[in-house]
Amino acid sequence: MRKSSERVPEVPGEFFAQMMATMKAMQDALEKKDERIADLESQGGFKRMCKPKQPTPFIGTGKAVKVKDFLDELDMYFDMQLAQEEEKVKVAATFLKDHALKWWKAF
Repeated sequence: MRKSSERVPEVPGEFFAQMMATMKAMQDALEKKDERIADLESQGGFKRMCKPKQPTPFIGTGKAVKVKDFLDELDMYFDMQLAQEEEKVKVAATFLKDHALKWWKAF
């Protein structure tokens, strides 16, 4: 605890003014972001603005390029849905059909 006889170091006025201006600018930027988020949420958010096409179901047969195409479609779908990492495997499994789904269920 500081004694009343101890002096508080002086902060140069220009430095203090610059620091306050920076803090004000940061606060304004945060408020604008909060307003933008609230606006998007009130409109249904990003998901409503851009509803992505679901990936083509993967049946587990055909050329290797089909696997790559399926994975590319999943990546784009997850990006547009803002999917959380822990959700991706479960969601991806819903697009497996026929042989691929049987393989998945075996695990």
